[in-house]
Amino acid sequence: MPGFTMNSDFVPQLPDPNRPIITLQVSHEILLTEIGLHDAEIIFETIDKQRSYLSKWLPFVEGTNNLHDTRSFVLYSIATGSAMNEYVFRINFNAVFAGLIGFRNADKDKN
Repeated sequence: MPGFTMNSDFVPQLPDPNRPIITLQVSHEILLTEIGLHDAEIIFETIDKQRSYLSKWLPFVEGTNNLHDTRSFVLYSIATGSAMNEYVFRINFNAVFAGLIGFRNADKDKN
C-alpha cells in the first residue's frame, strides 16, 4: 500500500495470537482498539466511500485499490507493532468505526 514504507532490514513476525489486544478507553464515547485483520474490510470500505475527500490529505488513498491492499497494511502494522513500538489503533466513537490513529516509539509499559 503506497503511503507506508517497509524497513528492508526488518522481517515482520505476527505476534502471539493469544496475547491480549491493547485497548484504551479515552472517554465514555471513544475507545481505541489495536487493529486486527478483522478491521481490514471496514477500513477499506471507509477509504473507498470517502476516497475523494480523504485523498486531499492522505497520500496512500490513491494506492489503496482493493481489500488486499488494506489487508497487507493491517498485517504489516500488526507485525511491526510490538517489535518496533509502532501501534495502529482503530478509533471507535459510540461503538462505530471512526478512523485510525498511529503511535510511534510508544512505551506501552509506561502508559
